[in-house]
Amino acid sequence: MAGQGMRLRPVLGALALAMLTGMANVPIASAQNSVPENLGVPQSQVLAIDSDRFFRQSSFGLRALAEFEAAGQRLDAENTRIAQELRDEEQALTRRRASLTAATFAQLADAFDQKVQRIRNEQSAKQQVIESRLELAERMFLQAALPVLENLMAESGAALIVEKRDVFIASLSIEITDQAIARINVELGDGLRDIAGQPPAEGGDGDTEETVTDSDQPADSSAPVPTDQ
Repeated sequence: MAGQGMRLRPVLGALALAMLTGMANVPIASAQNSVPENLGVPQSQVLAIDSDRFFRQSSFGLRALAEFEAAGQRLDAENTRIAQELRDEEQALTRRRASLTAATFAQLADAFDQKVQRIRNEQSAKQQVIESRLELAERMFLQAALPVLENLMAESGAALIVEKRDVFIASLSIEITDQAIARINVELGDGLRDIAGQPPAEGGDGDTEETVTDSDQPADSSAPVPTDQ
């Protein structure tokens, strides 16, 4: 499941809307470290930011993305294992076909089909839980980023922050991505102190792997189902 693109451009749009409508009064953790002195704030009425890099290169974003990738890899490995087990089960059922009546085989095949469909849904739900955790991380990041960017605007005298990729041409001096990353790292860090003790996302228990019996094995969507011929 690796390779999914981030959705930070809509996030930045929501962030800008909150600023303009006066809804950005969100408290953040007090700073524990000083912002590097070499990251000065440009003086401009318009600032630009690379919102994807802002998230991806922050300590919080690096942790959230690493957890997202690791959970996806675990789920992929689980799906591969389960799919092979179901193929083996299907082949075993097919080999028994000659010794079964047509009615008995049809009943067993239908039960296997229902099992595959049920557990396919279970695996899909696990995928959704993993994605929902990343979405939650993005929302937490947005909440912490609002006052950080407001402060940068106030210090620069800016009235607007635009998405860097949406600007046709502009001076590099108005970009504040590095400054924003440095400050969000001070305020939020990797975020673990803020999410410690929180319950797992709805529908999950913090881990995608679980012990299942032969009659309760999840499957991928490509698992074949025998039919009575």
